[in-house]
Amino acid sequence: MDRPLLRLLCKDPRLPHHLPMVCPRCGPWSLRGDILRLFPWKPLFKPWEELFTTTSIWLRLQSLPLEFWNPDCISHIASVFGSVLKIDERSFSFERGKYVRVYIEINLALPLRQGVWISLGDSKFFQSVCYENLPSVCFHCGLIGHRELSCPSSLSRKSSKEVS
Repeated sequence: MDRPLLRLLCKDPRLPHHLPMVCPRCGPWSLRGDILRLFPWKPLFKPWEELFTTTSIWLRLQSLPLEFWNPDCISHIASVFGSVLKIDERSFSFERGKYVRVYIEINLALPLRQGVWISLGDSKFFQSVCYENLPSVCFHCGLIGHRELSCPSSLSRKSSKEVS
């Protein structure tokens, strides 16, 4: 499989490491359904051997009850969806009001979750989430990289039903 790569040179060696935090809109990008992502150069990098299975993305915890609006709770909840990299500080000033934003790293090979069940004493509720600026997402299998109409899992199921 061809994976075109673009090499960018930065005068400041810290830039690739800080870019997602300084400029959250700087990626990942969706370009014709594919993911464009910046990452620091690694010595002896061999692109044909590299598997690009993760990306960083903003996750919104929609309508999170105020009892959970603290860094520990937010990190714990968001860790269900991926590795927590940063919590948007503006969330704590209630600048956004209806949601908390968390920058996470997700595994592109795993289905995306729509939310998580949270228990508090005898109560239980479903915490829904929103992934910001996703590339092509299949809502049939939950994977990134294709849409529901071209889902391999859906197509194989349809063709097996037709054969039976």
